[in-house]
Amino acid sequence: MNAAISTRHSGVSHHMGINMARASNKLTDTWLKRSKIDNGIYGDGDGLYLRVQGSGRSWVYIYAGAGGKRREMGLGAYPSVGLA
Repeated sequence: MNAAISTRHSGVSHHMGINMARASNKLTDTWLKRSKIDNGIYGDGDGLYLRVQGSGRSWVYIYAGAGGKRREMGLGAYPSVGLA
């Protein structure tokens, strides 16, 4: 997958070729509900991302699988699956 990886935060770390928000800059439900978010993937930290596409928003967990290959696991649609 070659989607643009984005973050709304200025504090960003780099891992596995993607940008991730630092723990102090986690996504919030309030921000997600109030913001008009462009298509892309928004990092919350620790491998959790919100994927935004024209068809909606969904959570995805991105991690390194066997041999360091990038893997993704879909976790469900937002807001049906929210932040806890």
